[in-house]
Amino acid sequence: MNNVLYLHIGYPKTGATALQRHIFPRLRECGFAYAGYNEPGSHATARAFGMLVHTGQSANMMPQPFPGNALVSCEGVLADCFKDFDDAGRFHPRPVSGLAEKVLAAAARFGTGEARVIITLRRQGELSHSLYAQSYTHYFRRVPGLRSFREYARRLIDGDALAAAYDYASVVSDFLDTFGRERVLVLFHEDLVSDPRGFLGQLAAFTGCALSDRLPAENVRLVNGRARATQTASLLDILSRLKRRLAPHATLGIGGYLRFLRHIPVRGSVLIERQPELEQQVLASCRDSNNRLATLLGRDLSTLGYY
Repeated sequence: MNNVLYLHIGYPKTGATALQRHIFPRLRECGFAYAGYNEPGSHATARAFGMLVHTGQSANMMPQPFPGNALVSCEGVLADCFKDFDDAGRFHPRPVSGLAEKVLAAAARFGTGEARVIITLRRQGELSHSLYAQSYTHYFRRVPGLRSFREYARRLIDGDALAAAYDYASVVSDFLDTFGRERVLVLFHEDLVSDPRGFLGQLAAFTGCALSDRLPAENVRLVNGRARATQTASLLDILSRLKRRLAPHATLGIGGYLRFLRHIPVRGSVLIERQPELEQQVLASCRDSNNRLATLLGRDLSTLGYY
């Protein structure tokens, strides 16, 4: 087999939506197959890959080998390391240790000849706030001691188990050791915002596929000083919660037709206030990790504000 499987595994909130909507689909022009969370016809494939990594199962869907080069965008692989619950509602972050080997094993089950990994990063303080705001209604409001961003940030600053996923140097090092340096591409959200041409140039060189050097600005999620983020629970959220509790490994099979339920709100918006001082403390707690990351990648990360 000589086909290559490219895996975009996250992190979330690092421009993933812009990539999935406007960049990754263009790879089809180079003969790639593409599966991603924002693709109605292939959402199940991206989800199945994430389940293979973390549980060794793929629900009711058996992975099918790709006939040629393919890219699967499944940032949920790393997102799941931030949140997990047992039947009693207790919070247990999934471990990041050994994650690279699990990703490689899952890729092998997709019948790939070679696997490569794309990891997108964002400054830990901003990522922690954005992720918390997005997932508050779905996850964190259910967990005692995590019902405010201050509580969440304090866990990270104090080095709680939850903080392991924010240790970029350890995560990246694990993937470099497992896949090999030439098979791992690390991209930064800050480059996507400030230098999209350079960002896309790195992606094009890694995939061997010429890509446009322009990205619609309105699809890049900028940190623009807004005072708060919002989260609204929809009918789809309620159904998804019931499914996780009653049939965690089952597949609805009609996911594409259920997405309209996302637009039916059942609870008003929750306001998560920006707390820049806490975000800076979270970033400061990751200084050693980011120093090690800079050494690993041979790049001065201070130019991106990682210190």
